[in-house]
Amino acid sequence: MDTSRRSSPHVAVVDDDADVRDAMHALLRSYGWRVSLYDGAQQLLATGLAGVDCVLSDVQMPVMGGLELLGRLRADPGSPPCILMTAFPDDQVRKRALAAGAVCFLSKPVDDEILAECLSSAVGTA
Repeated sequence: MDTSRRSSPHVAVVDDDADVRDAMHALLRSYGWRVSLYDGAQQLLATGLAGVDCVLSDVQMPVMGGLELLGRLRADPGSPPCILMTAFPDDQVRKRALAAGAVCFLSKPVDDEILAECLSSAVGTA
C-alpha cells in the first residue's frame, strides 16, 4: 500500500490478550505509528482493512488463529503485509508462516528493535 500520502503508517494489532494489545499500542505509538487494536482476526476482517498498512497478529487465538488470518490476507492481493508473533515459538510453525507469506515471525516478548525493523520493511520505509 502507498503510505507516502499519510503522515505515519497504520498498523492493525490483532491479539486476544488485552495486555499485549496495550503494550503494542504504547510501543508503536512511541515510534510514531498509527495503531488500531483488535481482539481477534474475525473482528479485523469484519471491520475491514482500508487504510491499514500492516497487520501484526498473534498466532494462537480462539476462533481464527494468525496462520488462518495470514492465509485470508494473502488470498487478496490488495491486503496489507502481515507479521506474526507467538509466545510459543516452533520451527515448523515459523516455516509455515514464512512460506505462506508472513513478513516476519516473532517470538514474544517481542524485541522492540526487531519489531521496528520488520514493520519498516513491511511497509517499505526501511
